Amino acid sequence: MTYISNLNIAYDGANGSISGVSSINKFGRNPDIDTTTDPEDIWDGGGIYEPPTTDRIHQIKSSEAQDQGTLKSNGTATGGSLSTLVDTGATFSTDGVAVGDVVLDDDNQDHSIVTAVTSETELAIRTMHHGNGFENGVAYRVINPSGTGACVVHIKQGYEEDGTEHTEFIILNGTTNVATVNSYYRITRMHIHGAGSNTTNVGNITATADTDTTVTAQISADQGQTLMAFYHVPIGKTGYITNIYATMNRSGAVSGAMADISLRSRLWGNGNDGDIIEGYFNVAVEGGTFQKNYIPYKRISQGTDVWIRCEGVTDNNTDISAGFDIIIRDND
Repeated sequence: MTYISNLNIAYDGANGSISGVSSINKFGRNPDIDTTTDPEDIWDGGGIYEPPTTDRIHQIKSSEAQDQGTLKSNGTATGGSLSTLVDTGATFSTDGVAVGDVVLDDDNQDHSIVTAVTSETELAIRTMHHGNGFENGVAYRVINPSGTGACVVHIKQGYEEDGTEHTEFIILNGTTNVATVNSYYRITRMHIHGAGSNTTNVGNITATADTDTTVTAQISADQGQTLMAFYHVPIGKTGYITNIYATMNRSGAVSGAMADISLRSRLWGNGNDGDIIEGYFNVAVEGGTFQKNYIPYKRISQGTDVWIRCEGVTDNNTDISAGFDIIIRDND
């Protein structure tokens, strides 16, 4: 690997003022690593993370029936704003749309929450998450949390092997599989939208690859989003890691407990050649958080997987949190 340093890219990429540059924080947690199960990767699913072998349709489901949503209304907006959705052909009241339902903007992959059913044809909504207001021609769906848990999963960072990026909304159906529309080679972030009285997901929500039957991403119960210190630099882009960090969580930890941590990478198409260790360090329960700043930044080539692994622990039930910040830039 080679290296660069550019503080302007770090700052301007984070605030979106440079075209083709973005900043991503990848963080994960593995709450139960034993001396008999190490090494384990730092992600929700525990154990060694095994991604799909190629682009796959994924099945999304929860371990609990209470993670479920019901489609109440859908159509195409004829108007609106950041705080309203108007569809002159809708029947929102008749459809049973209610305060607290999730409004999905399928064209912009944005979402909001219903704050009032103004009429059969108009909803008041809380400001769209990413600032995409409704206007004429925007496709929408309104989803009701029909259980106490989560109703919608958003695949936020999903990639095909050729670098094509996808995002999509999945309406949960409890313990029943719901297939994705798109095929994915890597899914590095999912989170929920909308929930019942539990305010978040009740069960473990998994994205399982067809054919490979491997779990590509998981939202653990009560977490609301994936916690995986894993990222895949898409084809056509280059990553620059600015820093990595890790800590041994203290709750229930044994005095003097330690763990060995590595930063690993896997080059595109080089799965049979094995992983590359990019860095190796140690964390201890009395030692606080370990952090390493890369100056110059650590360059990660297109198509490369990069993640954090716990290589070994001194005690059972070791709880590790870790992550890294990475700048993603379009290749010239």
